[in-house]
Amino acid sequence: MIKKFFAYHPDEGIIGYFQTIEEALDELNSIIEDEKDIGEGWRSEDEMAQFFVGQKTHIATMKNLRIRPEQNELDENNCDKNGEDWSHGFDEMCDYIAEPIK
Repeated sequence: MIKKFFAYHPDEGIIGYFQTIEEALDELNSIIEDEKDIGEGWRSEDEMAQFFVGQKTHIATMKNLRIRPEQNELDENNCDKNGEDWSHGFDEMCDYIAEPIK
């Protein structure tokens, strides 16, 4: 199952992914408390606003998987009948699109 929620620290990036918003908020609150304990005091309000919880809405999904044709089906430039270039040696190719998380 895809973990949709995350906690973000502006200096460290995404701290972790979580199944529920509550788990992400718990982590963010822990991060905020750690910031206070560093001993330098709180950051400015604008800086603290850069600590947040987010939710993934879309993920990259594989589409149009294509299997490498047999060598005798490729032309002298290693292109197939559709003009797809197979000279890189990959056994398969595909496309990716962003799709909503279900």
